[in-house]
Amino acid sequence: MSKQTLYYKRTYYKRTYYKKSNFIQPVLSSNGSLGGSTFAVAANSESSISEGGKAYHTFDNQWYYWRAWTSTGWLVFYNPAPLRVSKILWECFYMYPTAGTVEGSNDGTIWTKITDWTNTRSDRFDILVNSNADYKYHRININKINYDYIHCREIDITAAMITDGSASDHDYYEDLIADESDYDFYIDDRVDADDDWTYTTEVEISDDTKGANLIYGRRHFGRFIYAGSTAVKEGGGVLPEDKTNYLPDVFTVIAYKDDGTKTAIFGAGSESNSLKQLTFEIVETGCGKVELTFNKLPENTELDYKQRIDIHLFNDAQPWYSGYILQRPIKGTTTTDSFKFIGHGYYNLLEKIIVNRTYENM
Repeated sequence: MSKQTLYYKRTYYKRTYYKKSNFIQPVLSSNGSLGGSTFAVAANSESSISEGGKAYHTFDNQWYYWRAWTSTGWLVFYNPAPLRVSKILWECFYMYPTAGTVEGSNDGTIWTKITDWTNTRSDRFDILVNSNADYKYHRININKINYDYIHCREIDITAAMITDGSASDHDYYEDLIADESDYDFYIDDRVDADDDWTYTTEVEISDDTKGANLIYGRRHFGRFIYAGSTAVKEGGGVLPEDKTNYLPDVFTVIAYKDDGTKTAIFGAGSESNSLKQLTFEIVETGCGKVELTFNKLPENTELDYKQRIDIHLFNDAQPWYSGYILQRPIKGTTTTDSFKFIGHGYYNLLEKIIVNRTYENM
């Protein structure tokens, strides 16, 4: 027996709970103060006329309107509890805007663009925001109008309001990286000796070579594929399993080039993820058939014919499935919104197979 040192990186997380409710839009009699304790609005320009002219008239439920002395500009609405806005109804007066953007912020200083919008209606129209983030501030930018100066009679917001929840009463939660002095849980990940590690452990390993069926992806970036022995001769031993903290409903599909570098990552945690459905099978000879169905067709540079894929479930550092793509849909040949990739495990491509079972009378 010999010893092997394992290196671990510990990451701390703080869990924050949230509740979600339908936003009830208030009726304003003044602009209010942005950043305060109540709903408020502001605009780049206002006028003082008998019909109103102030920004708050877009939320007063009366026939008054907001008028700016500019042909481009913005209107900001603020809510002390963050909003996840799905739609903004804009009721026109005198003129109508034709193009703009919607931005979000949580401090009123740093803004993130949520969507672009265009319009051709002269009465009222919907700005489809469909935000996937929560913001206290939302800014409607008007970049073009059909005539004269910006006017708006009324604005109606459709949104979910996000408030603090508790472990016993919440709709969802977020786990963010925290400090070791204030955290709810931590996750230990296996790392290399030359990486940033927190602590080490030692395990006893056997010097005897031991057989196995098909094991893939035992190295960073997937540069090596093992099909057979999981031991190392001459002082080596069985490669230990990574210490894994499993997370439910988490999966990742990683595509690799021939040199082992990653070309794409699909699944939980991926930006603009379009993977609709994933199925694979593990059979007696190892990895069997795999099917990946996408809402949006990945580019050839991301996922191509005969390209290798690894599937990781539940935050496991080691793949549960490894195989390659055999069928790839061609853009323009399907009338549906789904694009199905079909693949198979590497069994039929291996030079040698170790059979460690006994078959009798077969």
